[in-house]
Amino acid sequence: MGRGKFFIGFLLTVIIGIGLIMAINYIINPKSEFKTTFFQPLVRSARTQKVELLRDLNYSPQIVILGSSHVLNLDPELIQNLTNKRAFNAAVYFANTEELLAFVLYMKEDLGFLPEEIWVGLDIDSFHDNRKLDSRLLAEKRLYSKIKHTVLPPTFISLVSSLSPSYIFDDLRVVYYTFNGYPEQKINITKKGVLVRYDMDALKASGEFNIDKRINETMMDSFKNRFSGMGKLDEKRKEYFEKFLSVCKENDIELKIFITPLHKTLEEYFTENSKYQELLEDTRVYLSKLQKKYPFYWVDYSEVSSFFGAEDGFIDGDHVDEHNADLIVRELLSIDLKKGINLSALWGESLVI
Repeated sequence: MGRGKFFIGFLLTVIIGIGLIMAINYIINPKSEFKTTFFQPLVRSARTQKVELLRDLNYSPQIVILGSSHVLNLDPELIQNLTNKRAFNAAVYFANTEELLAFVLYMKEDLGFLPEEIWVGLDIDSFHDNRKLDSRLLAEKRLYSKIKHTVLPPTFISLVSSLSPSYIFDDLRVVYYTFNGYPEQKINITKKGVLVRYDMDALKASGEFNIDKRINETMMDSFKNRFSGMGKLDEKRKEYFEKFLSVCKENDIELKIFITPLHKTLEEYFTENSKYQELLEDTRVYLSKLQKKYPFYWVDYSEVSSFFGAEDGFIDGDHVDEHNADLIVRELLSIDLKKGINLSALWGESLVI
């Protein structure tokens, strides 16, 4: 066999192999990224859940929370109890700035309502300059249609992204669970969009939870990629963010933005192993600059002391626990003191101003 024929045969084998892997990933669909429903996915896309929960609400929320998983436990019930305003948590996993724009346009154009207020938990790496569009955003057309900027079909992009050993392992897990039963769900999203983590509740109830141990055991696997390869605030993601601000301005939406916090151990890790501190300062300067053009309030909660939080009030390195989440809610509501809201209702009668 000549070299030319061998090369062509080898190339065809590779192409067919890749095609078969894509087809298997599409059919099994372990992360609920495609339309196929032959198998039960390991997880249901939070983006799809939030879109459908918003659609099915029997009320128009006056306050909507946007951002990543770092604000998934900010509780609309607490907001309503303190303000008599109905709220909804529309945060999703690994949200970048394009998700902010997508959700506000989805509410406006598809659902026909906009809230009075939007709260944004802003991750610095939501401006990541070396991170692709999230495949789960590509899969949720009701959101992706609001921000699409590529000529390639989103399904094809998701299929290419699925070409990884971890994705194939997820395929195998789905097949195994199909025949042997799925494990009990460790998390749930309530009708108001709040993430409930049964695994953390059980661990804390057992008295065995240790935040330092948990961070050290999961840091390299779970956190190292947040700022990996990030050198600056991405121009395209800044464009998405400014379009989001523009929509809020045009529709008189009161906007409160806060930079999300890190546990001190993770902050030290990022400081030593990434451009975190430089990027944090760039974000502060950027937000302050934007205030000259857009009416919004922003605050830096990157350190828990800024909202009077507990240093160890985390469930891991970058997700606050219920106590710190409630403190963030109360601190954001205290911004409205100038509008005549009685802060004793937010913090209790012991508050001294």
